[in-house]
Amino acid sequence: MPYIPKLEFANFHLTLGDSINLLDVFPFVVFPALRDEQYKRTYGETSYWFEDLQIIKSKVGPVDTPLLAGRLRKKHVVELQTEDLSEEAAQVVSTESSLFVLLLDSHRLLYLQETQQAPGLQAFKTTVEQCVRAKYDYLLKLCKSEFETEGTSQTWNILLNPPLPDPGRPALTRLRKLFPKPQLSVVQLSNDDSVEEFLKRFSLLQTVEFDLIRTNQELSNSAIVRGIKDQGAALGAQDTGLTFSNPNGLERDAVLENFGEIFQQGTVSYTFRGKDDKSRPLTGTPENFGYRIPLKELVTRRNFLSSVFVMLSQFVSSITSGALQVPVITRSESQKALDAVASLEIVELNDENDS
Repeated sequence: MPYIPKLEFANFHLTLGDSINLLDVFPFVVFPALRDEQYKRTYGETSYWFEDLQIIKSKVGPVDTPLLAGRLRKKHVVELQTEDLSEEAAQVVSTESSLFVLLLDSHRLLYLQETQQAPGLQAFKTTVEQCVRAKYDYLLKLCKSEFETEGTSQTWNILLNPPLPDPGRPALTRLRKLFPKPQLSVVQLSNDDSVEEFLKRFSLLQTVEFDLIRTNQELSNSAIVRGIKDQGAALGAQDTGLTFSNPNGLERDAVLENFGEIFQQGTVSYTFRGKDDKSRPLTGTPENFGYRIPLKELVTRRNFLSSVFVMLSQFVSSITSGALQVPVITRSESQKALDAVASLEIVELNDENDS
């Protein structure tokens, strides 16, 4: 049966402490980390890197939206076994790729595994985080060196404004406190239908857990989430969550009635636990029941910009149909994202790219 790729959707949260987020560091940290060939993720005989990175401007709804689009490539060794099991399996080097589009104003991520063994969302998250942290470490050490040799640091002044007060010869620990290590969360987006379909697999739903994550200053529409977040902040909690548990079973229908909007926003990580119809342990996370669109027409047969156009069109159609819910982006929010990429080369995307 031929492989049919599915378009997935997620919320992309890159933060550095409580006050620095994706747009603040995009042109100096994030984009160079993904673009430069020196930043790769490798373990054993498998390696990951980014290709075809472009900053694209396109209309999404009424506003111009800047996008980061590209491919995550994976090179690994595949063993091919013949019918004669006594023969040693042949080893072949294989390269796979996934397409991604990141909307920089709403932080929504569109992701498509072009082949069956292409890297998934978790591999994407891990690779982005590792590359960005490597670039972050390099820049922080460069700042320290400049402070020590020149008494000031032009690199630091670019990264943070205003510049460091009374710099002297700051230790790396002080610099990291002011410019914390990047943290990345990628939460797959779901909707009522996809969550309901997975919940049907539980004969007994025993636990529903919510873990709050740092977001790119995106506010949740859920009063429950806002209340938990405020209480956690008041207590000075580093980790904040909420758990509903009953060994005899929770009301499955009440899960969607009370928390449906949380599943759609991608601002909270959550887990379901219980038993299936054969009393076997069953666990579900957004990765298990995220909203996906099968693309029977392989967008990989098109040129790169045309593939991006198709993915973006599917995203807009999903919003229009109500299958996905995303926050309304104001012109000022869109302009802030455009300002963040103003120093970079930008490609315009329009209907002519769909060819």
